[in-house]
Amino acid sequence: MKFSTKLWVLVSVVLTLAAVAIKWYFLPMTEKYAELTIQNQMKGEMQSFEKILGLIAYTADQDKAFVKRAWGLIAEDKSIPYEFRRSDFLHAQYGFKKDRAVQNDFEKKVMASGNAEFQSDKNFITYAYPLKAQKVCQGCHFDKTGKVIELGKPLGLVVHKVPVTAITESPAAYFSLNLFWENFGLVMLCIALAILPVWLWILKPIRRVAAQSEEILRRADERGESDTIGDFDDNRPKKVVDELDAIRRLVDYAKRR
Repeated sequence: MKFSTKLWVLVSVVLTLAAVAIKWYFLPMTEKYAELTIQNQMKGEMQSFEKILGLIAYTADQDKAFVKRAWGLIAEDKSIPYEFRRSDFLHAQYGFKKDRAVQNDFEKKVMASGNAEFQSDKNFITYAYPLKAQKVCQGCHFDKTGKVIELGKPLGLVVHKVPVTAITESPAAYFSLNLFWENFGLVMLCIALAILPVWLWILKPIRRVAAQSEEILRRADERGESDTIGDFDDNRPKKVVDELDAIRRLVDYAKRR
């Protein structure tokens, strides 16, 4: 196999491995990084939302009607991307409402554990956040026996859903992919710059020498001077034959490059 062929095969293998790495490692890792970025953003927004709800309850000063009206308006506002879920405690206190009940096993799990969790499927990234009872909550929430809700016990959930398309549309994903393609382009440019001198200063001159050597041999053949070493006679000095054989070896070497 020619040296130039080996060189092109090596470049092809490197680029193929790079493409495989992009497909099976870099792109999934970039999407994972973008998803984690979105999740951190959702966490921060949810914590801020919880503080707003707590501020409403604190400002109401145990005015249950005010709190209920304020929370109802928030739940009905379609521009606010949060859904409320009631705990069994609130269902028992205010009556069961189907649209405020937990919707699936994931939400039941978060309600039971009291720990916020994420769940991702092919359509949405879902964040379920338990609203735990604080001291201000004990002024309004108590069971039929008059016992107030325990501190830290989930009163309900706030559920936030984000479409998975937000992953590819996020600035983090765009920045990462854009940065990667720029770097990948630089790698390809470096490979090209490394190959170019080899081609210009080594392979191309060798081929020129080979072409000129073949021309010398052709002319020697026309003059009958290109016999092999074993066929020369007194009229053909051994030095001439050796030089012709050296030229042939040079041509063969060049052809392998």
